[in-house]
Amino acid sequence: MRSSFLLAATICTATQASQPVTFTVDPSRSFYQPTVTLTVGNFSASNQSGVEVSGFIEAVVTDPTQPTQIRWDDHALSTDDDLNVDVVFNPGAGSGSVGFSTVMAAYGSVVNAGPVDVNGGVFAFPSLNTDVSGDITYSYNVLFTGSGNGTTDLDQDGQTASAVTGTLVHDAGLLTLTTLIPVRISLPEVDGSLSIDLGGNLSLVATATLDDPACSVADLAPPFGITDLDDVDAFIPLFLAADPAADIALPTGIIDLADIDAFIAAFIAGCP
Repeated sequence: MRSSFLLAATICTATQASQPVTFTVDPSRSFYQPTVTLTVGNFSASNQSGVEVSGFIEAVVTDPTQPTQIRWDDHALSTDDDLNVDVVFNPGAGSGSVGFSTVMAAYGSVVNAGPVDVNGGVFAFPSLNTDVSGDITYSYNVLFTGSGNGTTDLDQDGQTASAVTGTLVHDAGLLTLTTLIPVRISLPEVDGSLSIDLGGNLSLVATATLDDPACSVADLAPPFGITDLDDVDAFIPLFLAADPAADIALPTGIIDLADIDAFIAAFIAGCP
């Protein structure tokens, strides 16, 4: 009876568990779609194209089954194919083309990487850093202005930092992160007369499968990864019904006060 009384009377502050999570970017739903602008002298022309993106995002999520905070630790992303953009200078002044492959990754220490709150599934980072690398191949021919072709390196102006917002939701053991990361790169005077500007968003959908959402034998009810009174409410009817789910202590196969004592100990210990 003393253990039963303790179970009913125990008040425990909920402990939120933070868990490292590696999200895998889904290339079928993730892409980079920049607007590429070529400027030669007084002539400027733009066009847009897109390419699938793959990679990963590393984060730490507080209470993954009902996310309340996220810390963004790292990301490594790459375009799955070369991206080619053709432009036409008007009126009839000439044409140009740009082809490139990119690799995008977090660089240095990520500024204001959190943790930030997740409210209603929505998060916002004041600033995230991305390092863009890769080769750009270009060619252009502009009437009375000049022509040229060659290759240049994105590293010469490859660092970009911007505010990033997104969503983070859990459903049946699957965490899904969606976000837009602005990536804007300016390459002035690439060959003395040509400037190349890229502006667009990385649109990402990334997922992570959680192993076992429960953090202990006392974590019986959602939100998992946290022990609270919902778990007490779940345990009591299981115990009274002699449900095997309440059989958490020796001797196995018998529902008795040892199971209550084991539940109380695990409940007070909380989640790691």
